[in-house]
Amino acid sequence: MGVRSRSKSTTLPGGGGGGGGGGGGGGLISELNDDLLVRALEMLPDARDAVRTHALSRRWRALWTRVAALRFDSNRWRREFREPGGPGRFVAFVDHALAHRAAQKEPALEHLEISFDMVEPREEASSSKALKQPVPPSVIEAAQGWIQYAMQHAVKSLNFKLILPSPSIKQPDDYDTYYSRHPVMILDELVSSAKLETMRLNLSSVRLRLPSTQAFASLTDLSLENMMLEAGGARLLARLVSSACCKISLTDSSTCI
Repeated sequence: MGVRSRSKSTTLPGGGGGGGGGGGGGGLISELNDDLLVRALEMLPDARDAVRTHALSRRWRALWTRVAALRFDSNRWRREFREPGGPGRFVAFVDHALAHRAAQKEPALEHLEISFDMVEPREEASSSKALKQPVPPSVIEAAQGWIQYAMQHAVKSLNFKLILPSPSIKQPDDYDTYYSRHPVMILDELVSSAKLETMRLNLSSVRLRLPSTQAFASLTDLSLENMMLEAGGARLLARLVSSACCKISLTDSSTCI
């Protein structure tokens, strides 16, 4: 009887049991105002946890679409990645969540962080078949779209990480072949953003083609990691940054002549 009594006193956020119309029951969390609940959702480490709250009650249905920060981390999807089509489901979820967030114009989305790691952890590499499949072109297309989304919706901070398996070649010294087998991420049509202040791109095993005309007037912190810039990348990189006070960090990145 004691155990049952404790169970009855436990209430899910939003009052899962039948709080009626839009109220959401009598749980302590439900007594907070919407702004505080949205702030709490912003602090969750993965957007999937925030999106799931829409099922709690009518009141919670659209709260997550008001967050100012969204984070997507594929490493929290490791179980799904072991299954066929796992990376595709991650892409579909990110696309779905961003589309719903875009429908909520106010408040604005200020911070977008996406980490998409398709390389197996060493301890799983010998037994798992999940990520031994070739990287589908849709992954690069999705990545380009997510970066474009951040620019179109004028986020202040973009942190994007895409880790792909390194292409294998028979002759380790054949750099031209090794280089040519890296997929190309094309950002030629990237729109300019006057609000972007921080951008961190970590694109392992990807060749990056930068836009030729766009500039980011408010950019003060730019970090490029583990990537290869297409020919002329250094010149285009200088064009991107119109602010003299922008801090630029290049880590394990190179420019092809």
